[in-house]
Amino acid sequence: MHSWRRALYALLLLGALLLPRILQLDHFVTPDEKRWMTRAGNFAQGLVQGELAYTFQKGHPGVTTMWIGALGYAFAFPEFPYVTPGQLGTTDTSPEDFFATQGQDPLQVLAAGRTVAVLVNVLVVGLALALAARFLLLPILAPPYIAIGLLLVALDPFHMAHSRLLHTDALLASFGFLTVIAYLCAGQSRSPQRLLILSGVAAGFTWLTKTPGLFLIPFVGLLQLAHFGWRWRNQKGALSFGYTAWRELVRPLLLWFGVAVITYVACWPAMWVAPLQTLGKVFSLSQEYAEEGHSSSMYFLGQLRWGDPGFSFYPLSYLWRTTPFVLVGLVLAVGYMIYDLRFTMLRPRSAHVYDLRSPNRSRRNDASPDPSSPHPTSSFLLPSLLGFALLYLLLMNLGAKKFDRYLLPIYMPLDLAAGIGWGLALSELSRRFLPVSRQWAALGLSGLIILGQAGLALPTFPYYLTYYNPLLLRTRDVTNDMLIGWGEGLDQAARYLAQQPDVRQTTTAAWYGFGPFSWFYPGIPVSLSDDFQADYLVFYQNEVQRELPARQLLLTYLRRPPQHTVTLNGIEYAWIYPVTEQTLPDYVVEWNGQIRLTAYAAPTGELTPGQPVELTLYLESRAAIDKNLNMLLRVVNPDGVELFRADRWPFGSATSTWPVGERWIDRVEFVIPADAAPDLYRIELSFYDPETLDRLPMRTVASGDGVSDPLLVDYLDVGMSNAGARVQPLSTPANFGDQLLLQRWQLSDSQGAALDPATASFQPGQTITIDAQWQARAMMETNYTAFVHLVDGAGQLVAQDDHPPMHGFLPTRMWFPRQTVLDRFTIELPDALASGAYQLYLGLYEPDTGQRLPVLSNGVAQGDALLVQQIQISPKP
Repeated sequence: MHSWRRALYALLLLGALLLPRILQLDHFVTPDEKRWMTRAGNFAQGLVQGELAYTFQKGHPGVTTMWIGALGYAFAFPEFPYVTPGQLGTTDTSPEDFFATQGQDPLQVLAAGRTVAVLVNVLVVGLALALAARFLLLPILAPPYIAIGLLLVALDPFHMAHSRLLHTDALLASFGFLTVIAYLCAGQSRSPQRLLILSGVAAGFTWLTKTPGLFLIPFVGLLQLAHFGWRWRNQKGALSFGYTAWRELVRPLLLWFGVAVITYVACWPAMWVAPLQTLGKVFSLSQEYAEEGHSSSMYFLGQLRWGDPGFSFYPLSYLWRTTPFVLVGLVLAVGYMIYDLRFTMLRPRSAHVYDLRSPNRSRRNDASPDPSSPHPTSSFLLPSLLGFALLYLLLMNLGAKKFDRYLLPIYMPLDLAAGIGWGLALSELSRRFLPVSRQWAALGLSGLIILGQAGLALPTFPYYLTYYNPLLLRTRDVTNDMLIGWGEGLDQAARYLAQQPDVRQTTTAAWYGFGPFSWFYPGIPVSLSDDFQADYLVFYQNEVQRELPARQLLLTYLRRPPQHTVTLNGIEYAWIYPVTEQTLPDYVVEWNGQIRLTAYAAPTGELTPGQPVELTLYLESRAAIDKNLNMLLRVVNPDGVELFRADRWPFGSATSTWPVGERWIDRVEFVIPADAAPDLYRIELSFYDPETLDRLPMRTVASGDGVSDPLLVDYLDVGMSNAGARVQPLSTPANFGDQLLLQRWQLSDSQGAALDPATASFQPGQTITIDAQWQARAMMETNYTAFVHLVDGAGQLVAQDDHPPMHGFLPTRMWFPRQTVLDRFTIELPDALASGAYQLYLGLYEPDTGQRLPVLSNGVAQGDALLVQQIQISPKP
């Protein structure tokens, strides 16, 4: 290749890597970057002050991220290690509180660290791609086709998004990619030792970034074993096994591993002073993440889950985060690999010699080359890239804690494999079907592939995290499948509020309120997850999906139109609501004008027996209290069975000593009993005088209306997915007014035994029992009443059961979308009921007006009640 062409390709690759990543690095903040800024600052302080043990901050271990963050401090706030009073904690307002005392803008320090992170990622990935092009791709593809794979990698939207952040995942992916590519190139190089050393250095940096990088040890071992097996297969009998095993298998691995270990120790000062203690902390955190999973509920496929979201999480997240061009390329690559495998099995064993050390790298035993025969580089490269992705996916699925970004190391290998698939397919198309004069068409198609990849990713700049695969967006709702939002969009909410009058005296409560929101907001930020008195609320998609911090807070506001909505790439990310006393939720009540419940927090998602639970109540003293009142908190199911009960002083403090205006945070902790029945349990709260046992009256703050005792705060879902298993599912759930779905129903006799609807027959005077499973489809304004009506052939109502679902135990206004509820209806057949055929209809209506919800099919009303069953009434014997 001419030098000017090589320079042109290098410049194109550098531009594709650098330009989409380096601009507007101060545009938004992710919640984890605050913590990494604090850790990087502590890391820098430990280096400067000689306290090398402080270079251990977290068991990830994130050393490369902290080195990069320390360089950011050196550029933007070089005085930090000398003026900080000590190691900063990773609190909600760290490090911005300290920055404020020094007149520093944390956003500028973060942008400096991000700039270094971008340059490191571009350098590492660019080096890996340059090596891949020279040693792995040139033997099998023409340069224009090589560009497909290189630019699919460079323009991968998910890697672009994370490579712009001061975080660990992109660095893990970049260093891991260089490790694998350099090791593969060693098998094609005249000087493999240098590439083995490079691969070892990259492996050391991979381990310093995150412990999943240790996966490279067994994987590189497999690669080396495959190299050795290839060589031994083709030269069997010509070499001594022992000598060849040492020289071709063991010695390269020892060199690689030794360099990696030296890099790991040399670049982490904590390993110099306390190596065993440091390694113990690293592996302890890895074990915790693998076994315990998420500390709060995780949203996936429309459900809230605790712990492990399941095996399908990573495959589906990859499909959402990759591009159509990569998926098609992967299909072509797999097809070529299968074809190549068949060809390899049929050709003579001595056709190729693959030598890790040999300067010739690949040679034929016959003198005349066969151009249609696959090159050994392609025969080994595609299985290596695809095998890495598959094995890493399987490894990550062993851990209970899962985020889409944890799978980032497989994206670039799969991008490169997809590029090879495209290149091989276009090469074959050009060779077989296009004359020489028309081969420019294949080259033009490769250009269209690259432009298509860029056209999907670049329009989302600078919010690359908002990219999702358009193929899936055509048929699926990403907000139903995946947890959405990692700080992007909160900056726009803050910028909108910054334009409001008197903003500096305005208080706003936001999810991820400190950092992602506060660094762009000139007013007074507070966290939405704590007690607050705010002028505005900012709800975030990530929080709403997980029903945090409190369902009833979300339901109160999200039922109303917001003042402003932040939309990115067609997805709603944040909603802004003004707050007045008249808009406060119904749970904000006052007992006797003395104690106010201002907020609460409760776990969401489906809980399981044995799981710890923490309920948090935010209380405020509104007037002097002359008695020591008791607080009664019950968690109880519809049958009155208590899951938990607390009967004591609130906050463990005598209320007669409470100063007026004081706020109290009362945390109640318990463990769900092992024998807890699957059910919905509501949280009830009361205050009473322990001397007279009289309950204190209460009124809502918003309307001043009285509230009956006890206060229904919220509910807990304990194993409800199992509770409905005995009820038969409908083939197609019935949609009632886009408010509720009827998912299951079951016909039973008076003893509760399930009946076959096709053969069931009843007699006058008997009881019909119907179990129904509802699912909330929307946030409902109305507490609906459900009904089952028995109608004769003339359409006359002969028996019925009308009641609110669960007989009012949990009003439908409190149901959050996706919540499932079991309900039971009982129909008493009149003694004088005539024999014959009757119909059972099921529906819902507004109790105040009697207006029924329509039964919808494809958005079209099909009536106002659902015919669930026709039953036969036979005469008494």
